[in-house]
Order: sequence, then C-alpha cells, then structure tokens
Amino acid sequence: AGWLKIGYESTNTNLADISILNAQQKWINRESGSGNMLTATAFGNGVFVVGGEEGIIISSSDAVKWKRQESPVTSLINSISYGFGKFVAVTSDGNILSSLKGNKWSIAYTDENSQPLRAVSFCGNMFIAVGNNSIVTSLNGIQWKQAEMPEELDENLYGVAYGNGIAIAAGSYGILLTSKNKQVWQRADADSIAGFISIAFGKNKFVAVTEDGRVFISADGFHWNGKNMLSRYPLAVSNLLFANNLFMAVGSPGLMAISSDGINWKELLPDTSGDLLSACFGNNTYLVSGSMGLIMTSQSSAQK
Repeated sequence: AGWLKIGYESTNTNLADISILNAQQKWINRESGSGNMLTATAFGNGVFVVGGEEGIIISSSDAVKWKRQESPVTSLINSISYGFGKFVAVTSDGNILSSLKGNKWSIAYTDENSQPLRAVSFCGNMFIAVGNNSIVTSLNGIQWKQAEMPEELDENLYGVAYGNGIAIAAGSYGILLTSKNKQVWQRADADSIAGFISIAFGKNKFVAVTEDGRVFISADGFHWNGKNMLSRYPLAVSNLLFANNLFMAVGSPGLMAISSDGINWKELLPDTSGDLLSACFGNNTYLVSGSMGLIMTSQSSAQK
C-alpha cells in the first residue's frame, strides 16, 4: 500500500509557499523574437536557455531580452537541463547537444537509430536522457552510455527525476522504471492506464503527472497513489517542475497549476490561451514557454 491516501488534505502549506502562490498570478508576456513552438527551458550559470522546433535555441540573462544562437540541428528540441557547468539538450531525432554558456552548441551524441530522446535531467551526479525505449547516461554531458533496460520493454519514456537515492523514468501506458545506480532499471507499478508525461522530485516525494491531468505521488518510487490534479478533468498537461519550494504544471490551453505539496493544486489564469509546454526557474524568476514563440515570466516574492 502507498503512503499517501487519495484526497489527503495537506497542512504543510507555509507562509513562504503562500507568498509564491500569490506572486505566481502576476505573469508578463516577453518578446522571444521567434514564432516557433518553444518546447524546452532551463536555467544555469545566470542564463536562461529555451529551445524548440526547427532546432531553435535562444538565450537571455534576464528573461526579457532574448538572442538567437546558432544551432547544430534542425529537429525539435524536446528538453534542456543544466549541470556540471554545462547545458545539455535532447532532440526528436536522437541527438544530444551540449554547451557551456548556452551560446555555442555542439552535438555530443546521436542515437544510432535516430530514435527520439524526449527528456533530459541532471540527476545527482550525472545526466540521464530518456526516449523511445531508451535511457542513456553521462557523467560529463559529452560521453554517453546506454543503460540496461528491462526485457520486453517497448514504451516511450517522457520524463526522468532523481531523489532519495533513486532515479525514476516515466512514460507511456503508465510505465515507471526505477534505478538506484542509474544504469540498471526495473519496472514499478503506479496503476495508471494513461501515460505519464512528466515527473519531478521535491519535498521528499516523487510527483508524476499523466497527460490527462492525474497526479501520482510516491516516497519510494515503488508505491504510488493518484488523484485528479484539478476538479476539471481531463487536462492536457505538458510539463511538471519543482523549484523554489513549489510544484508547477503547465499545459494546454493556457493551463498552469501550482502546489506547495504535490497533492493540493491551485489553477492560475495567465493571460494566454496558447499551449504552455515547458517551465523553469532561476534568478528568482519563473519562466514558461509555449506555442508560437510564447514566453511568460513571473517574479517570486518568497525570497523578498
């Protein structure tokens, strides 16, 4: 049995969390300089980096003024992460890109079958990238190694997170894979028919969200319980983030929901009906990207 009961009412919301919730309602549209779909975001070393369709990469030090960078690919950039002093991005045709400052990019790895890589995350002491029945890992973002997958697995993986000494990859048809050494993976059961679209770790728990807006929570990665994120259901969720003591989910059309505990969620109403596809946090700023070059930012007041 899982540790969390469905419908559990949290009493853990603190004043800092409430401050974040209030601040998150003030969103500003930014001019990205692009009309492309922007599907990936990351922050590191004082720089925001956003990627998307046709291999577009733009960067900014303040999330206000954006500069387009030369990209070595023309395929969709699905995900970007930062760790070990570098940015790493994965693409829809199996490429992995790397950059020290977000301005000069090179191809570090290419899947031999050009299978999509859908997410990358810096997990403790290494990068982990996941995709179509594939997990690859790297200690430096340059040299990559195939991980050992469960037999007879043929599913798409869409997200990966790390916490409590465990890495978890989540994907289609409710598939969850766990690993303690990040090289050998085994299956876990979340009792979900819908596919997982994203996963995050925060406040000593894993939170995974399905494409139709159900949230599954686990402390150990093996025992899971689920509930609807919001009263209106189903939802079209694209991405889940934990940052600055807050969980955030974004999706379509204009879907934005936040939670201080991963259990009880509050829907925000940003001034957009566009598809929200990715979110990141840095420099006390939340950034969300989406369709048609959409970039929105919100300042957190929790640290003021």
